[in-house]
Order: sequence, then C-alpha cells, then structure tokens
Amino acid sequence: MKTMSTGSRYLAACGLALGLGACFAAPLLVDQQAQRQQEQRAACLDGSSGQEPRSCLKEMVAARAAARKGELDNGESPAALRANALKRCQLLGVEDKPACEALARHEGEASGSVRGGGQLRQITVRQTAPPSPAAASSAKAP
Repeated sequence: MKTMSTGSRYLAACGLALGLGACFAAPLLVDQQAQRQQEQRAACLDGSSGQEPRSCLKEMVAARAAARKGELDNGESPAALRANALKRCQLLGVEDKPACEALARHEGEASGSVRGGGQLRQITVRQTAPPSPAAASSAKAP
C-alpha cells in the first residue's frame, strides 16, 4: 500500500477545495508573511523601529492577532473613508460643496483605471447665470 506525503495530501485537499492555482499561491503568501514578520522582529530588536524593543515586540504580536481577527483596518473601512471625504467637503464654499459631496459618494462619470495610472470622476453642474443689469433694465421698459 502506498502512502501520500503531507505535501501531496495538502495539494490534493487544496485542489479539491479551491482549485490548484490558489493552492500554489497560499504557500507563497505564508512565506511572504513569515519574512515580513522576521523583518519586523529584527527592526524591533535592533532599535530601528524607534521603539523600545520589548514594547515593539508586544505591539507587533498584538497587531498580528488583531489582523487575524479582521480587526486591523487602519481606520480605512469604506464607511470611514466616505465619512472622511464628506468631512473634507465641509471646508468648501456653498457653490462647490454639493459637487464635492457627490464626488465623495462616487456619483458622476468615471474614466480611466487604476492600472492606467488613475481614475478620474467628473460631475457636470449646470447653473443659470443671473440676468445682466442691461438685460434686467430692458426687460422693465415697456
């Protein structure tokens, strides 16, 4: 009877569950995370983090635990980003504020792409001009 190695069992189970592409990417991500953790730990220990080594390591472990629980978003949840964008619109004048808020809500026409260097949003605001003084005076005359 032939037995499967642990790696073969991993690939077989992963292939059935996710498809083989995801199976080959998963170990790479784990390796990258492990390397990043080693670099962060080294920065804590050699003092290049700017923190006392003991508190730096403690904070690193707490951040990793929060990230695993999905609690680490750096305040950049979609709702927080939208609220921040709307807050920036408060600084604008009465004329520009509605357009700014519409852009913050992702309204308007979008063009471009992130891959192409950026995405632009455009809002068209139609305004009627107040009547000129000459037109107003000629409208009053019979």
